[in-house]
Amino acid sequence: MASDYRIGSFNIQKLGRNSMLRKDLKNIAEIIRSNNLDIVAAQEISSKEALREIMVCLDGSIVSEGVSATSNARDSFSYETRNWEGRWAKPISRIGGKSAEEGYAFIWLKRRIGLPINKHGDTGEPDIYLNGRKTIRPPFYGCFVVKSCNAEIRLINTHIIFKKSPTEDSEFEGESSDNDYEERIREYKILANEIYQRVYAGHIGTKQVLTFILGDYNMCLQNSNSSNLRAVMPIEVQRLEYGKHVIKTIQDQKTTIKGRSRKNPETIYYGEDNLANNYDHFSYEEKLEDSIGIIGKRIDAENLYQGKYQELQDANSNTLRNQYEAYRMLISDHLPIIMTLSITKR
Repeated sequence: MASDYRIGSFNIQKLGRNSMLRKDLKNIAEIIRSNNLDIVAAQEISSKEALREIMVCLDGSIVSEGVSATSNARDSFSYETRNWEGRWAKPISRIGGKSAEEGYAFIWLKRRIGLPINKHGDTGEPDIYLNGRKTIRPPFYGCFVVKSCNAEIRLINTHIIFKKSPTEDSEFEGESSDNDYEERIREYKILANEIYQRVYAGHIGTKQVLTFILGDYNMCLQNSNSSNLRAVMPIEVQRLEYGKHVIKTIQDQKTTIKGRSRKNPETIYYGEDNLANNYDHFSYEEKLEDSIGIIGKRIDAENLYQGKYQELQDANSNTLRNQYEAYRMLISDHLPIIMTLSITKR
């Protein structure tokens, strides 16, 4: 009999010490709870305090906290509640200064998911994967034990940098050059061809090992009908052959939310027209589909503000015009994505 496990990826735009005062942290926690997520990989968590507050909203109080046992991060921290556990880490960016470093987090449900423990009793903590500093913003990887069966889920949490600039890349998503695009392709190939293979191959033992790249790739899949045509992933990269391996990327729904048009601020978008690009994905070795079920899709979390946006105003005292504007202001310019794994007990 197969059991379903749900893994989320969530770019929570610029969530830090100051910005969390303006964010709807209760609804961020509600997205995690209501979608029954077992593990969440988050991007753009720029402070440990932001992760702490999300976990408080999830479970009420922190029962344990402290510096986590990572070795490759500029800074890292761990939090634990009665039902949830989380890790936060800030990578050291190769270029772009501290604005490019941002931060990553993992959150998981303790009754279903745990961290691996080796024969010496040491816990396998999530850590930043440096890979000889080949990536501009190195990923945050973690190994997670599935408690109901002999399986281990290994996640490579990434936010591929959009623009090689000291200024934060998310502010310039319409202005990248061909060189920036080639850099994103190069970084993804390093993630898929080098980091993925090494994370997958390490200490397999008798466990069923399920390895995934996930996060904000700042690239769109071929059939996503995205606005940014200069960020479309080539088909030979979308299904990337590496020796005997094929790494496949899924989730072709749009995930980024448009802001108000600067040229035409009165323009109102309707439904899917509020969405711009398909930047958030899952990637994995294609042969995994022979042994488990894998479904990836967008979470339409903007519906949390359906019927409530009329009561809200933006920083310029403009009344919000739909739930997408409310979500973009209070949570993120990205909608989260979810991957459901159907794993058979062994």
